[in-house]
Amino acid sequence: MPGGHEASCWFDEGHGDISFTEGLAHSCNSVFIENGLKLGGALIQEYANQLGLLENRIIGISVPQVNRLSFNSAIPGDIANISMGENGIRLSPVTVAKLVSEVANGGLAVVPRVVMGIRDEQGQIIKKFAPDTQTRVISSATAEELKKMLKDAVRDGTGKTAQVLGISTAGKTGSSETEGAWFAGFAPFDQPRWAVVVFIHKGNSGAGDAAPVFQKIVSRLVNLEELK
Repeated sequence: MPGGHEASCWFDEGHGDISFTEGLAHSCNSVFIENGLKLGGALIQEYANQLGLLENRIIGISVPQVNRLSFNSAIPGDIANISMGENGIRLSPVTVAKLVSEVANGGLAVVPRVVMGIRDEQGQIIKKFAPDTQTRVISSATAEELKKMLKDAVRDGTGKTAQVLGISTAGKTGSSETEGAWFAGFAPFDQPRWAVVVFIHKGNSGAGDAAPVFQKIVSRLVNLEELK
């Protein structure tokens, strides 16, 4: 990187010359860093804001506001860390689920909602919490390409342990040196119904620790649907 900084991929031997799709599937840090540096810090900040990743809003409850993105857009090392999900970025599982949902639904904005309404002692609804009007934050064409990439990550990449018998799933592993292990995905692929995000504090590997939990959750959801 510019300035003499070095950042290595988790795969010591290196992935060689690979496409962005392959880089995402195999969680190649070098691919993310290269693309992050090409985009630049200002554009990363703009996209994060457009996708609603910087807001901390859940319909139905009040949640504290926190700084989710903190980096110097003029420092290549900061951009590199942001690009591969390390120092400077702090997204909650709910926020990551929001992003996954926006990809899965074709690019429409999502504001998480945990309460649909409040009823009085007689069962009458006294307050409703309506969902936000959906606006487009990702083009439908881009969303479709991202969905295919996430499907490849489960089928051929680091997310293989998130495969569920009988349905096609899509998602991405994440392993942070300072936080833990992640897997974020959705299912079924053809008609997305569930967005599931697993975060394991101090977990070692997204593929080894978080993705199998996703697999168990989605398998159970499939069984519950079949019982109806």
